[in-house]
Amino acid sequence: MLKKLLIAMLICFCSITTLFAAGQKEAESKDDAVKLVVYGNGGFMRARLRSISTTDEMKSAMHDWILENTGYSVEVLAPGTSSDQDTQKINLLLASGSQLDGFWGDWPDYYSQGAIQPLTEHFKTVGPNILPAWPKSSVDALTHDGEIWGIPRVTPMMSSPTFFRTDWLEELGMDIPETIDDMTAYFEAVKKAKPAGDRTVPLLLNTKGIHGAVPMYDGLLGAFTEYGYSNWMDKDGMLKPYILQPGVKDFVVQLNQWFEEGYIYPEFASLDQNKIRDLISSAVVGATISTSTDTTATDAEQRKINPDCNFALNPAGIKGPMGLAETATPSGYQAQLVPASSKHPEGIVAIQDFLYQDPANFLMSLYGPGNWEWDESKGGKDAVAFTGEYKDYAGDFGWSVSLAAWVGIGLINDREDQNYKQHHYFGISGLGRTPPDVTNTDRGKLPQDAYVLYDQNVLEEEVPGLADLQRMMDEEVFKFIIGSRSASEWDSFINELYSAGMDDWIKAHTKMYLEQRG
Repeated sequence: MLKKLLIAMLICFCSITTLFAAGQKEAESKDDAVKLVVYGNGGFMRARLRSISTTDEMKSAMHDWILENTGYSVEVLAPGTSSDQDTQKINLLLASGSQLDGFWGDWPDYYSQGAIQPLTEHFKTVGPNILPAWPKSSVDALTHDGEIWGIPRVTPMMSSPTFFRTDWLEELGMDIPETIDDMTAYFEAVKKAKPAGDRTVPLLLNTKGIHGAVPMYDGLLGAFTEYGYSNWMDKDGMLKPYILQPGVKDFVVQLNQWFEEGYIYPEFASLDQNKIRDLISSAVVGATISTSTDTTATDAEQRKINPDCNFALNPAGIKGPMGLAETATPSGYQAQLVPASSKHPEGIVAIQDFLYQDPANFLMSLYGPGNWEWDESKGGKDAVAFTGEYKDYAGDFGWSVSLAAWVGIGLINDREDQNYKQHHYFGISGLGRTPPDVTNTDRGKLPQDAYVLYDQNVLEEEVPGLADLQRMMDEEVFKFIIGSRSASEWDSFINELYSAGMDDWIKAHTKMYLEQRG
């Protein structure tokens, strides 16, 4: 019999009585409590806001639950509809001097501006449960000059897999693709058959991922290049960008062929995450190369349109002329950050530590009361069943959204639960494969310069054309893909990069690489 554990918790706010050894702020009333303001761009809240919003009653209840257990009164600011919008809002808050005590971002971007503060000492005093939950590489990625600059967010992962519609494959009498050629054959079959009518999209290709990933490159470039989506050490002893690898031209030619044949969604280069998820949710897409959660987290929405809709990947990976197509995303620099202007940095760490202390706290922060239950038949607090559709809570306090935080929690759910596909990909509690698809780096290649920290300020000084180079590498490649530039111009394009300062780029990056790697 399933036991509803945490409804009573919100009614009386007394069943969780965890006390902090240091740093806990106790207040006699909401008015006396230390107030924190957090921008909710961790990812979980934005995904949920697509279909639900937090009711005033639930917002008040969750606020009071955090207050009673940590002593902090927290206001959560709703995120925008895209990461670009979030960045603009965060920068505006920081520049205006408005109170902001926490947000998610890549720490080097803000460290270089002196906009964030280290959290090292706070992990020792009020956050002892956080860092032990993470692999060393995740902590190392946030460490510089002996300080830890944020609360980890990302483990090394395969963030940009290729998912295929297995129901369409079955209809077409085809096996799941194993090679680039197999993918081409599948796209052609989908285009001809039009399983979703005139709205059919054989391939949805994403160019703007999260956590430093770029799905178009992370998902495919390894099939055509030795190192995949990575800076690489050439035979001349100089570190060069991915764009200069032999085989990148072949990659671009392949994408151009797919585009010209009508396989790729025509407006792929301008899509934001909201539009990508809308398209996938509409059950009109035959394959996705995007952030994994764009496909897995919309599973329930897909099946509302078409109950047979089902996406799956090839667990052995996709192969091309140069081997495995995917490139792993290292732990990266994404973290929950505390602005330098915050007067209570210990508060953010203390609340996160509370969420890490007990699986019940973590689950409550993500799903709220009434949407999950402990399964007593599995021994009590080691397995949980999801029971609702989360109609009243968008996960405002779901800050610990990471694989590390799920460790030790069992899940009792099936395909009817809206989280099933996402849990399957992340291998949570035995669902999916071992190792989990998300961390199975055997499915792809590892970046050659993973965890090398490139100081943006130094790069801007030593590479005057840095911004132009990045713009050219982004924009000109799209022109080759959509056919506004011919493949015969590729060598000219590379020369244009050198004219814009590529030699400076190579020298500056090589120097930093060798200083850190030797």
